[in-house]
Amino acid sequence: MIRMSLARPTSRLARLLILVALTLTATTASAQEALHERIDGLMQRQWGPAPMPVASDEEFIRRIYLDLIGQVPPIEDVRAFLDDSATDKRSQLVDRLLDDPRHARHLATWFDVASMERRPKKHIEQADWLKYLNTSFSNDKPLDQLSIEILSADGADENLRPAAKFLLARDVDAHLLTRDIGRVFLGVDLQCAQCHNHPHIDSYYQEDYYGIYAGLLRSAPLAIDDVTYVAEKADGGFEFTSAFTGDSGQAEMRLPDGWPILDSPVPTDQPYAVAPADKVRHVPRWSRRAAFAEAMVHSSDRMFAQNWANRLWALMLGRGIVHPLDLHHADNPPTYPELLAALTDGLIEHEYRIKPFLREIALSQAYQRPFDIETLLQADAAAPALQEVAAVSLEPLEELELATRSARNFARKELFEANQAQLTHVGALLAARGQVETLTGQIQSLEATATSQRAQVAQWEAIQNQLNAAATDLGVTPEEVSLAIFAARLATAAEGLAATEASLATSRQTLTTTQESVPGLEAPAAESQAAASAGARELRDRLEDLVGCASRIDSPRFEASRVAQPRAKTLAQETVALRQQVVALHAQLAELRPRLDVAANDQEATRQELVKLQTEMTTCLNQLQSTTSRWRCSARRPRRRPNWARSYKPR
Repeated sequence: MIRMSLARPTSRLARLLILVALTLTATTASAQEALHERIDGLMQRQWGPAPMPVASDEEFIRRIYLDLIGQVPPIEDVRAFLDDSATDKRSQLVDRLLDDPRHARHLATWFDVASMERRPKKHIEQADWLKYLNTSFSNDKPLDQLSIEILSADGADENLRPAAKFLLARDVDAHLLTRDIGRVFLGVDLQCAQCHNHPHIDSYYQEDYYGIYAGLLRSAPLAIDDVTYVAEKADGGFEFTSAFTGDSGQAEMRLPDGWPILDSPVPTDQPYAVAPADKVRHVPRWSRRAAFAEAMVHSSDRMFAQNWANRLWALMLGRGIVHPLDLHHADNPPTYPELLAALTDGLIEHEYRIKPFLREIALSQAYQRPFDIETLLQADAAAPALQEVAAVSLEPLEELELATRSARNFARKELFEANQAQLTHVGALLAARGQVETLTGQIQSLEATATSQRAQVAQWEAIQNQLNAAATDLGVTPEEVSLAIFAARLATAAEGLAATEASLATSRQTLTTTQESVPGLEAPAAESQAAASAGARELRDRLEDLVGCASRIDSPRFEASRVAQPRAKTLAQETVALRQQVVALHAQLAELRPRLDVAANDQEATRQELVKLQTEMTTCLNQLQSTTSRWRCSARRPRRRPNWARSYKPR
């Protein structure tokens, strides 16, 4: 089912090609810079010309220890780092921690939690799985190789058996694996697209879900003598139907971005390298699951690389540029698309190796910024990029988005037609090869029959010659010694030989005609298929280059422009207003602080004076109480009459 128009406006496509050329030039120029310099350049452009503040040594050493080995630094390491006066001591510390065995264990724990989600133990021991991850990260195994090993493992190879835990812990359930592979390896959660197009995310389609499901539906668990393996059938398909519209389609391998994955025709004569049997792990000659894993990590749509670049950034800085990490879509655009594109380019340039990629992030000033709320708020309010986002015009972006989508759809159509033509040609080659093999077998059988008949004729001729010679020696005629029976048998053998040689000539002529009718049939099957697909591969490479460049233009910014840009503009304006209010409040607080200090001093002096007055008042009250008590006591005593009054007698 085709969801988009295949129109290809010439003027817009011409503009797109010009922008693609400019992008390639810019990419070539930026590739000469180290990744941490590109990160800092983008951040400088985002936050303005002022130099970004750098965290103190105390803050940096604690942060880098927690992010690279998952532990706080010992006190002796902190003292040694603080006493070190070397200008490059931070890069030296990063290199030491990356080479530390604890770093590999930290990455193994991180990858285990991200991919297994703390699932219960099943079929593979947890210790063996962690040992496999620890060894892989210690040897700096690239992420693409690690992912291919995990998704292609069947548990038969003892060295790679722990890698099968991702599949076996989920009982090789194709639906469960479809969701988890999309989330962990591609950054898209397609669970709600199993029965219909996603009801809330416009860019998640049912075809995307069954594009991943098609690569897994032939795989199933197989238990042999208490050991469980991942077995795969050589054939099998699935037809899905939308619960909303009733539209149906065949599950064909493809990536969520729409790129199809070439499906090899199943050879009808020998589909299995190891045929199914009792207590035998059957192995097909061509594995769909392995083909899907290869196409997923090496596709030009960059979903795999972008997902892991975003996850590793979140590992170091605590939050992804796209967050949540498994919801990459147009309605949830990256907070900084150019930075995510630069990180994706950097991961590809480092060949998916984690250690050098994390080193570049750790050496960037963006990672080494201090955690100071007031400073960050002031820097945010002064950033000119927010005003630029609020004032951006959407019309050129929408026009370029339409041109990019048209070019990508045209490229997908051309690639799909090339794949179909290749499949048709390969099918014709395989059919002709089968016919040739049948004719060759018939010719070999006829040649063996002819050889046997020639030997028999020669034997009968020798016997007849001996009998003729014996009859001549005896002086009798051949009829008298019953040579007629030998002559009859000899004639019969000669007729059979003539018929066999005639059939042999006819088969050889048919073989010659078949080989001449199909070009390249005389070559071996592998060489014939490679020659037949050379043109298609060349077209695929050209189209992938074009669409890969187009993806770098439209996937970060233009995919989100139609829906997310108006909302981003409104949010940016509100954010600028709020941050300006916060800065104004901080300024008012700074002005009020001296007055508050003076008021606090006056309040303290007043309080001391009040305490002094309270003390004096208490003293006065005590004196007043004492005086009142004495007066009351004197008032209660009877008054004594003076002496002269006692001697006076009235008349």
